[in-house]
Amino acid sequence: MPTTERIKIVGVQFAVNPDHERGTEMTAEEQQRTVDFLTMLDRKRPRVSVRLEPTNENDKEAVVVRWWSRKCGYVRNTPEQKAKARAAMETQGGDHCMARVMEVEVSVSGWFIIEVETDGRTVVPRVMKNLWDDWNTNVRPMPKTEQMLMTEDAVECLDDALLLVVSQSKGYDVDELAEYVKVICTEGRHVLCSEIKRKLETCVLRMEAIEGEEMRRLSRNLEHHLTGMCNEHRQIERRKEWLPGLLLSAEAGTAWREWLHDHGADTRETSRLEMSGWLTQVESDLANIPAIAPCQSDDDCSLLTRGFYTDITTDALLRLLSVC
Repeated sequence: MPTTERIKIVGVQFAVNPDHERGTEMTAEEQQRTVDFLTMLDRKRPRVSVRLEPTNENDKEAVVVRWWSRKCGYVRNTPEQKAKARAAMETQGGDHCMARVMEVEVSVSGWFIIEVETDGRTVVPRVMKNLWDDWNTNVRPMPKTEQMLMTEDAVECLDDALLLVVSQSKGYDVDELAEYVKVICTEGRHVLCSEIKRKLETCVLRMEAIEGEEMRRLSRNLEHHLTGMCNEHRQIERRKEWLPGLLLSAEAGTAWREWLHDHGADTRETSRLEMSGWLTQVESDLANIPAIAPCQSDDDCSLLTRGFYTDITTDALLRLLSVC
């Protein structure tokens, strides 16, 4: 028995501005182009095609949406949304399917909802092996910074509050939720670990299940934060501000002293040959990370960004920062 599913499409502003210079803000002309395109979608509610995009460098399982063969957005990067898209493709017997635009948010960072037809089958997303689990080194994890602790607390509190609202139909304090979102979008702009990413995706889904324009606004803020976590602009920020500051922090100093202590270097003078051997050991640790070994880079920020797309865990992230 055929059924219909609704899927959210994001990243419209980048799809309709393919010549946008990465790492820069959208110009007024580009913003207007996005608004004009979304206005057209809202007026026409056309049919669009949904298909896999294996050439996507950031996400090999990306699902792109095209209108008249022109890219106009992506299925939101969550297992649930991608599973719906895959089920619709299999129902229509191929690597793509047709859908109808049903709802449009017209703004400079807007999105739209499509409706697809499926035969009710369940397509389970592929469970990817976490390649970070195979990286077993004797490197002590770098202690969490205050920035990391603040972000974790805000995500946990937001998740708990939303769970009560959804499961028990309790009221909510918009100002309190807004403060959590503010902390996440400012202090957590460089948090790359998979645990935080998954909880934020859950928070967005819960917000979308709650009525109210304020909740919708907060949901959009969180989703934009997630989708922009590893764009070029964030990478520039990490290279210029976050990573240098982190490596000069008290937490990094503690990690270095503990590493030296483990090697007995705090009780004696070390030779240049010994220091060179330690450097070789660190380089060996980095070169043997299964998740990123095939594409090593001298750029620590690029290395961290790839960690985001290979679902780096908190423990692996803190060990990686210890040897960066």
